[in-house]
Amino acid sequence: MHLHGVRAGLVGLLCRRQRVLLTTGGLHALRAAHGVWRGPIGLATRKLLRGADAIICVSEAEAEDIRKLDGSLAPRTVVVLNGVPPALVPTQQERDDARVRLGIPLDWRVILFVGSLIFQKHPELAMQAVAIARRSVPELVLLVAGEGPLRATLEPLTGEGIRLLGNRDDVEVLLAACDVVLNTSRWEGLSLALLEALWRGRPLVVTDAPGNAEAAGAAGLLVTQEPQDVAAALLRLLKNDELHAAMSAEARRRAEALFREDVMIGKTLAVYDELLAAKL
Repeated sequence: MHLHGVRAGLVGLLCRRQRVLLTTGGLHALRAAHGVWRGPIGLATRKLLRGADAIICVSEAEAEDIRKLDGSLAPRTVVVLNGVPPALVPTQQERDDARVRLGIPLDWRVILFVGSLIFQKHPELAMQAVAIARRSVPELVLLVAGEGPLRATLEPLTGEGIRLLGNRDDVEVLLAACDVVLNTSRWEGLSLALLEALWRGRPLVVTDAPGNAEAAGAAGLLVTQEPQDVAAALLRLLKNDELHAAMSAEARRRAEALFREDVMIGKTLAVYDELLAAKL
């Protein structure tokens, strides 16, 4: 039985006649917990993880968090990096066509944020940072693709340079249109949106949240959760064509080397084989 998410581990505790594989996918409850909730949620997380025969972590940061939480879980923990289907780097014509469809001038600079409008993703930080950056580069627009409970809070921050697009089924068009992909999350597993950006040769600006550094590598700039820091990184990329080109090339190289869907599937199947070969 392959379960996804720590809370799904409850099913594993109830099904002990089967081998249980648990993919953590972000350790969301544990990473969101603070204050008096940290202890109880840590205990519950350990209990649920101990119910699995093997644990797949989608990033090294997750595996390290689990080792810190309970060292006895380390031997049954394996890292299988997320992977996504391969994609082509958009051509200049595809970029221009995408901007025409979105009503964006061809000579503007475009930042893309893809994610739910929730606390974890911290979309207000992206909007605040772009508002600061537009003081230096007025021909700059942030596209926010996603929906969620924070929408009403974010709507007053929108304007000519910040657009809330809601849920989209054409993210490939948004990726073609943009110059940089921005992730302002407080924590991540290993963001699929960032991996899709890498395949298309898009440089990243990401907060120093768990998982983000592993996605970006040398294809992005790592920043704090301060709006001024995020804005400075965006401007550094947008004003330095040589740096932008180098990171674009590295983005594609990194995707091909680390984040292939077929590799992820193969490594997951190898864990299945190990569990099936083990004695019950």
